[in-house]
Amino acid sequence: MNRLNLVTGAIILCTILTAGCFDTGVVNYDSSVIDVKFEANNLTIADVKTQASQHYSVEEVFPGGGVTSADIELLNSQFNTNYVIYSVKVLVPADKKMTYDDNPEFFVLFAEQEYTNIGWNSRPRSNSTYSQDYVADMIKLSFNISDEEAGKYAEKFGENIMDTNKRNAGLEDDIIAYEPMFIPHQPDIGAIVGHLNERGDLNSNPLGSGYYVVDFYNLSLPYGSRSAGSLYVHTGYAKITHNAGNTEYVIMIDDMGRLNVEITPGHDSFSLEDGRVALKVMFENIGLDAGLVDELEFGMDVV
Repeated sequence: MNRLNLVTGAIILCTILTAGCFDTGVVNYDSSVIDVKFEANNLTIADVKTQASQHYSVEEVFPGGGVTSADIELLNSQFNTNYVIYSVKVLVPADKKMTYDDNPEFFVLFAEQEYTNIGWNSRPRSNSTYSQDYVADMIKLSFNISDEEAGKYAEKFGENIMDTNKRNAGLEDDIIAYEPMFIPHQPDIGAIVGHLNERGDLNSNPLGSGYYVVDFYNLSLPYGSRSAGSLYVHTGYAKITHNAGNTEYVIMIDDMGRLNVEITPGHDSFSLEDGRVALKVMFENIGLDAGLVDELEFGMDVV
């Protein structure tokens, strides 16, 4: 099961339980993401997995769901491995927005192999308008379909949006993701990436566990994010697990050398300083510089 499904499952579970979600008192330490600089150190992910398998449990986690797009040169230059794309956001031009405020709006695609859901992110207002021609053009670009078919989808999507605006007329201060609309087509990721590349400069941001946000920045945009659009991508990763006493250490590292760590202590006397010592031994055992552990910043969660 991939991370997106886990998150969805958690949300559903919290909704079902009448008491809501509650914490179990289990403490996790989640680290920032660092780059171990494979190329500079003449390393590959295969080297790390070979070394790690001599000491620890090693699991290869592959990306699932989403859309594979191996023929997009711009993305292939960022990811030297297989990857899938889960979602795409495209900034709506100011003159095509539904509202008249200073907040960005995005045309959104949630991609799967057999179908796509399209959505729209904005702040609803009772006086919202809907640029049906723009949406039709984006649908045509995104799916390489006829004007007629794109127009029908855009008309139906507009009806959904206006219904949502009426239901949420009093929530103008909250950003709402409009209910997505099902389209039985796989998106043309290459066409969308080409569209975004004309509007911003690509920047790949690792989130950990093989997940990335590929953003297209444009400093001339009037919005704080300066993003002309983005893609949510997963490359898969190697999961290296070590249990020491009651504490579990998990190192997650992808093919590009982006690494993050999770620590789950099994006792109250655990200290992060001791955890760093254990991690340094792990790093040495898997062929990485132990000094990299000092670059990891940890946050603590109670789950």
